[in-house]
Amino acid sequence: MRQLILPALLALPLLASCEALAVGTLAGMVISQDILDNSTFLAHVNQDVDSTWLSVRSTCSHATIDPIETDEDLRVLTCKYDGARVTASVEAYDLGHSIIRVSASKFGVKNGEIADLVMRKILKDLE
Repeated sequence: MRQLILPALLALPLLASCEALAVGTLAGMVISQDILDNSTFLAHVNQDVDSTWLSVRSTCSHATIDPIETDEDLRVLTCKYDGARVTASVEAYDLGHSIIRVSASKFGVKNGEIADLVMRKILKDLE
């Protein structure tokens, strides 16, 4: 009896991690707009990465009177919006598809409301 329980106990952590991986993969395929944490919003869009990046830059520059800081190579920008520091990035997902990621923090604390507001403005301008 003891010989049967020991292999089962050793295999249990492996089976549990595989199950969690399978559930996480399935959820990632279904959701097109996701919230990574309380202040980071992610959206998959059906536009190429270059036009998406231009639109994100344009939206953020019109949303603030302060200058925005951009890294053109990484396609990441930082700007001030309503007293919060907003970071937006654009990644290539596939040919003709890209991912937008927006996060915000105000007074050193993550702020999901502002990140959601900026993401909505970006998605509205992309339409």
